[in-house]
Amino acid sequence: MSRRSSVALWVAALVLAVAPYALLLTDAGTYEFSMTTYGGCPGFELNNDLSAYLMPLGAAQPLVVAAGFAVWATLLRRGRRGWSRAVGALVTIAVALPDVVTLSLLAVDRVLDEACAATWEQWLHGWSILWYFHGPLIAAVVVVAVSIRPALSRSSVHG
Repeated sequence: MSRRSSVALWVAALVLAVAPYALLLTDAGTYEFSMTTYGGCPGFELNNDLSAYLMPLGAAQPLVVAAGFAVWATLLRRGRRGWSRAVGALVTIAVALPDVVTLSLLAVDRVLDEACAATWEQWLHGWSILWYFHGPLIAAVVVVAVSIRPALSRSSVHG
């Protein structure tokens, strides 16, 4: 695979990161939100506490991916492949962390107490849980993009 493949994957990651904002712009609906919590759900309570710190990271996904791509491309152009992969790793962590934390805490509560499912289901009802795989999906695309080794040129093969 070539460097073009990596660039195409970075563009795909950026499109995925921008997609929720595009959906919000096209949605004219209004939403109301209320919640009843079950007292013994430590994962849910911790998630509520951490969300104030992790939400800005999730909201900045398009900026993180765009900046990561720019730094990755610059480092790669200068021959710093190791550093460019490190940038990809940082982008991966930044875009996946909020969703991975939420999904992990959901799993903890489901294991500890089945009654916690009702608390989480008010928040993650129906297909909305798929949004929490959005960050890890972007991260997976970035991992593949930075893992592609440049193809050998014909002159170096026949050389």
